[in-house]
Amino acid sequence: LASPDGLLVYVTMSNGALQVLSAFDGGNYSRFKPSPIAEGWSVTCNSGVYFGQKRNGERYAIWAVIDVPPDLDAEDYSSRIIAVDYPPKRIMWISESIPGAVEGKPVATRLDSGEFIFFTHNQIDLTTGEIVGSFSMLNGADGTLMFTEVAGESRFDPDESSLGRVDTLRLPYSALGVSHSPAYGRYPGGESNEHDLFVWSTSTLGGRGDNGYTRAFQLPKLFNPESAPDLFTHFLRETRWCAIAPPALSSDGMDVVFGVRSNGVRGWTGLDGFHEVAHVAHDLGNDPNDERRPIPFQPVFSISERYFFVATSTSYLYSINAATGDIEWSVVDVMPMSNKPVVSPDDKYVYVTRENGAVAAYDLGSGEEFWSLTCQDLQDQTSVSESVSRSTISCVDLVETESSISPSGLVFFYGDKFGNVKALQLGNSIEPTEAPSGFPTAYPSETPSAVPSDLPSMVPTETHQPTSTPTISPRPTGPPIDWEALGLPSRDYQATANGDLDLNQGTSDAAPMLCISSVRNQFLISLIAIGAGIFF
Repeated sequence: LASPDGLLVYVTMSNGALQVLSAFDGGNYSRFKPSPIAEGWSVTCNSGVYFGQKRNGERYAIWAVIDVPPDLDAEDYSSRIIAVDYPPKRIMWISESIPGAVEGKPVATRLDSGEFIFFTHNQIDLTTGEIVGSFSMLNGADGTLMFTEVAGESRFDPDESSLGRVDTLRLPYSALGVSHSPAYGRYPGGESNEHDLFVWSTSTLGGRGDNGYTRAFQLPKLFNPESAPDLFTHFLRETRWCAIAPPALSSDGMDVVFGVRSNGVRGWTGLDGFHEVAHVAHDLGNDPNDERRPIPFQPVFSISERYFFVATSTSYLYSINAATGDIEWSVVDVMPMSNKPVVSPDDKYVYVTRENGAVAAYDLGSGEEFWSLTCQDLQDQTSVSESVSRSTISCVDLVETESSISPSGLVFFYGDKFGNVKALQLGNSIEPTEAPSGFPTAYPSETPSAVPSDLPSMVPTETHQPTSTPTISPRPTGPPIDWEALGLPSRDYQATANGDLDLNQGTSDAAPMLCISSVRNQFLISLIAIGAGIFF
């Protein structure tokens, strides 16, 4: 995951560690590795990183780790949430143990009354042996637990028809979908509440179940942290499906889309709220190897939110009109996709990566392939420095982690299970922010910083996208670029991490970034120019 200022790349590892790299040359900036909670225990990670912000404007990063007992007894699994400051110099806090395994990544929010962290987690009920979900909230200042609600045990729900409802069942939960600062909430009484809105579903049988429900949570408009024990989640809708990936929510909180069992899509749009029948309902073709396999990745809205994109388990990418529910276009490849699609900040392109390391860019409106690049292209065509051999660029069918794009839209990051992290240059300049300030650069350098030290806007006012089919060594169309002045490398490069690495696949969008552990201690970051005017 690229940091909000685009200077660093955050990589979680399957041994629970967080590796922070320079986005420009792959240099190691810092590394944090939590210790096991007791002798004989181990630490693993299926989480991505999420950036929060304190009331004073300072940022911090959080991720979840899972603590595994010596006997590997799933009943004893527990989790912890970890927070590090930004720029990453120290661990701010590590939470107390949380029962079960955290689903996906924790999400941070900020109010005038404080910073708070939310997540779902699933644990085994010792009485019934069933997997049961919970929704929990931490204090973002120190990691203390403020609120937990177990599935089927809501303290209060204003809907009097809740008696005997299906949501009284103790079922497992998917990861959270979130709409930040929405204009409305999607449940009775939620209007005009601009606090972050969280929505999730049940995930029975690994998302293959038929009967479930969806729930939502939103802090009250006048929230007092002392009242946290009295909070409750809201029942939204009984469903005839389950899901494992988090839903996608529009920025106003009025539209929500789920990828569900049997490669289905269900969504509700507009001010009418939830209905018994979804506004958007498509069955996108069963997986021949697993007919009930759910959509594995979170759907993604375009920047304009006119469309959303769904990657299925059968190698298809769909564009669906959010207003009408109609399928706009679809593309297919023989190789399955490795994670959810990524939309460019200028809303022109949709990027996908596939399990064999191929990366492709599609026109957002038409679905026409704009360019594609295979791992073999990197091996065969990359101009490699003397210190990096072509054999270092590993081409294996094990790209299983989520990709990320820099806030400027200029660099695309992805990695594979063997610890190879690659960066593709998508444009040919870096836009400065309007008012640089004293906020420190993310890493020391003798050359000028490529990006001013103030935190940039998440969506730049101008982006520079490739103008033709990508080439490894395109011909320049303008004056040469002074790479040293920009702080960018002019050749491919290799970095050595402080520890053994191996990218590890998360569950369903549970690895929204790169997730790595212990097999190799060398990994390559290839900066490949893909636009006119870029040359090495």
